[in-house]
Amino acid sequence: MWKGGFSRRTYRNGKEWEELRLAILIRDNYMCQECGRKGGTELHVHHIKPWRESMNNEKSNLLTLCQYCHKD
Repeated sequence: MWKGGFSRRTYRNGKEWEELRLAILIRDNYMCQECGRKGGTELHVHHIKPWRESMNNEKSNLLTLCQYCHKD
């Protein structure tokens, strides 16, 4: 069902994803956009519209969340 763009492997583990993830963390000042928690290894880059539905890795669909807010 792959429709091109990032493969699931690239999306999760590839150099392209790591570069994109770093760009989002920098853009969001290494701060959770929900609660304001800063830094640490518990920051996640979250898809606003889920990847499996949108296949969208555009920066406008990504934001930084801490591990606690990402669970909710």
